[in-house]
Amino acid sequence: MDLEVRELDGLAGGEPDENARRIVAVLEGRGTAVETAAIALNAAAAIVVATDDGSMEDGVKRAREALRSGAAREVLERLRKASRPTSRDR
Repeated sequence: MDLEVRELDGLAGGEPDENARRIVAVLEGRGTAVETAAIALNAAAAIVVATDDGSMEDGVKRAREALRSGAAREVLERLRKASRPTSRDR
């Protein structure tokens, strides 16, 4: 699955703001190997469950491609935009 990581120390979570910065760093291609592997593995599981098609290995490939291509970052931006309150909500 191409997720070989030797050190897991970098997986410990922190405060919400720090965790958010780390996720964005991975989505922008600036995350550590362990952060990127963890996100790819979680995304792969979601892909396999949501599509009921393929293996975890296939899911990891798709997740890594989404990270590499910037598609994952685009999804985050769409989610941010959709979750912003509109003037009607205020």
